[in-house]
Amino acid sequence: MTQRSDCLSNDFNWEDCGNVSTKSNRSQTTQRTRTRGIGIVVVSTKRRRLLGFLGTTLFILGLLGYTGLYIESQKIEASRVTLPFVGLTPVPVDVGDVLPPELTAVAGIVIDYDSGSVLFEKNANTYYPPASTTKLITALVVLDVYSPESELTIGEIPPVSGSVLGIRSGEVYRVQDLLDALLITSANDVALAFATAYPGGSTVFVEDMNKKAAALGLQDSVFSNPAGFDFGMHHSTAIDLAKIARAAWEAPALRTAMSTRHKLITDRAGNKRHELVSTNMLLHEDNSVLGGKTGTTEKAGEVLILLENRLGHTILAVVLGSTDRYSDTTALIDWLYENYTWLQPTPPHLPKAE
Repeated sequence: MTQRSDCLSNDFNWEDCGNVSTKSNRSQTTQRTRTRGIGIVVVSTKRRRLLGFLGTTLFILGLLGYTGLYIESQKIEASRVTLPFVGLTPVPVDVGDVLPPELTAVAGIVIDYDSGSVLFEKNANTYYPPASTTKLITALVVLDVYSPESELTIGEIPPVSGSVLGIRSGEVYRVQDLLDALLITSANDVALAFATAYPGGSTVFVEDMNKKAAALGLQDSVFSNPAGFDFGMHHSTAIDLAKIARAAWEAPALRTAMSTRHKLITDRAGNKRHELVSTNMLLHEDNSVLGGKTGTTEKAGEVLILLENRLGHTILAVVLGSTDRYSDTTALIDWLYENYTWLQPTPPHLPKAE
């Protein structure tokens, strides 16, 4: 017994106890001696059972966890295959071998509206006077301050040439009606009326036009007046005008004006009645034309922004410095629809359509 107790003491040399273990000793104690290489481990039966239980439990939990993750991954993969895809924009692809038409315009760009793909460009980053297409950014600035359903009292405005509505100081109009006059008939007096009535006056209005341009990401546009006259530092580019047009088209109040062929408006008192007829001739002649904005000055020549939809695909076209904007734009659009097709992208985990 002395030797056995000594062998169980903490400071005993285990090498001296190699012959102690017998069958009777194992039955009288809860100790087990096991040799592994050069080391010996003594583990109690109770502890061994506990470790075995914990090991089995962890194994089962791990197996269940792996199974759950596998099942969930299969559900996700199945949902990718069975659920319809939303928001996959068809991509225009050039399938023709016909060169673009020769244009009288010095600059231009055509963009697929939904995907943003540039389908044609000519001097798209070259400075050029935008003429009355300026009024689109004028309208965007107006909407930052006024609700379309609010009313505006006409203030003192200087005499102005070109297209005018014929408004007078003291008259009150609904802002939406004035926006319609600004964009449908390109009324210069309405552009000045908005600027003079603006908080801070015309100077602040023009400053905010340029701030709006910066906010829209325009890098090559500077505006000096709200109507688009050829004076001061006043220029834009085809690509910048396309960005302005897109922002305007996304505003419901401006989309309405850009797409309207004909409208009658009155002042609040009902004393003045104005007939608005769109200056965009293609809007009157072609049902596939959605809307747009015209511009003409001596320095700018003919300018046109046009949105058109054929075969379910909307394109945005801009021409600057043209001598025949309608022929240029029509030729470009005809060429585009004849030489481009729109393909639906195939997600990478789905088989391609044959």
